[in-house]
Amino acid sequence: MIYNFFVNSQEEFSSHPIVQSSIYYGQYDNRNSCWDPNKKGIISPVRCFVYKFLLPHTQLSQSCNVFEIGCGTGWLLAEIKKYEPNIIIGIDPSIKNINIAKHLYPDLQIHCSSFENFKTNDKYNSIYSVMTLSHFLDLESFFIRCANIMEVNGELIIVVPNFDYFQRPRFGYMSELVHFDSQCAIRIKNKSGSLSQIIRKNEVYHKAANQAGLSLLTEKLMKIDEDLVTEEPKYKENFGLPMHNLIVYKK
Repeated sequence: MIYNFFVNSQEEFSSHPIVQSSIYYGQYDNRNSCWDPNKKGIISPVRCFVYKFLLPHTQLSQSCNVFEIGCGTGWLLAEIKKYEPNIIIGIDPSIKNINIAKHLYPDLQIHCSSFENFKTNDKYNSIYSVMTLSHFLDLESFFIRCANIMEVNGELIIVVPNFDYFQRPRFGYMSELVHFDSQCAIRIKNKSGSLSQIIRKNEVYHKAANQAGLSLLTEKLMKIDEDLVTEEPKYKENFGLPMHNLIVYKK
């Protein structure tokens, strides 16, 4: 079941309850997590799917400084750490996620913090943001902050929800959507609880990144493939459709 709402201004969109719940850091602490707190690594089919696209952007030199915004339970940082970068740091505002991450990967430098409140004097060669920009309302501030802590020629690697896919009916979830211009906020409800996020067309990210002095290096549609369908048959009905978008910006 899908319920659609339409608003007429950015102000109405920003103040809508679904949008406000999208940027609420505590929503992951209130959900019943599907992540096993005792299993390390790329343990789910969706993580395998995502990492397949990220892999070319994770094989870094030992002189690199790495920062992940919204590191969740730390699985991506753990994979990148195998290349022994110079500095590797992750942040996540969810207490539950951070506790799992510190339990699984006690040797990782991970902090419970929002990006807005995190302070660092370091500059980074690679910054990762995987499915976290959907919880930021102010994209301009996000990209400006990233640019300020990036080395020259550094890269910002993001994975974001595909605008069309996330508006489709999925797996019997109840969905509520509020629309304005090239963005949409969606709240889904399933057995794990509710989750809200803001989805946008790629052009919205490009505009904000460009205003921060970042240039588009590459973008790729992350299409549902045979491997994911084999491991998770529920994705079969959307085979071949892009589920996420990988975008890389350069300073």
